[in-house]
Amino acid sequence: MLAPIATDLRGLRDRALILLVGWAAALRRSELAALELRDLHFEREGVVLTIRRSKRDREGGGEEVAVPFAAELEQCPVPALQAWLAAAALAEGRVFRSIDRHGAIGANVSGWTIGEIVKVRVEAASLEATSALTRCAQDSRRRRREVASAKPPS
Repeated sequence: MLAPIATDLRGLRDRALILLVGWAAALRRSELAALELRDLHFEREGVVLTIRRSKRDREGGGEEVAVPFAAELEQCPVPALQAWLAAAALAEGRVFRSIDRHGAIGANVSGWTIGEIVKVRVEAASLEATSALTRCAQDSRRRRREVASAKPPS
């Protein structure tokens, strides 16, 4: 699904979005839309995302999600995110932003907009969105639960 994505500003944003939402972090659209630059913590092993509010977080304490480097560079979410951030030259605020038809970076994107971006990219790649992305998200959520349960108590 990533091959047809161009390397322009919109393509860099979409690649980072799809890799983060579909494969690595299994975040909800609203969680991706709410990510701010201060929520990203790059480390030697990858990036840690701070999710401040989540449907899963009933106590409102937030959650940290580790996104490690992938074995294959082409499918690795960390350099995809870094490429988007470098090209967008954002100083503060939301990580994912709208891009107008002239290539100017605008306001924040909504969860609905992220869903539309994924849908357009899936259609462009001629994939069936519902089954492939759902299975991938379920696998990622399972991996995240396994990692969380393996953490030593703090």
